[in-house]
Amino acid sequence: MRHHIGMNGYSEDLGKKIVEAVVREMPRIEAHRAFGMGIASGKRYMAAHREWRSLVPKKRPREDPRLG
Repeated sequence: MRHHIGMNGYSEDLGKKIVEAVVREMPRIEAHRAFGMGIASGKRYMAAHREWRSLVPKKRPREDPRLG
């Protein structure tokens, strides 16, 4: 499946804003709506925060030119 090709990850700044909002006790669903981030992505940022991992988005794998 190639439906995610061309999509970029959210920025590190946006991830920090989501984390900060939730840490300040904003309900998660409100934080996701306020910053336009999907719930699954927000959960990944919160998990990274809890586990002291970087909030920098991972690089996309390069698209295989043979598939195009």
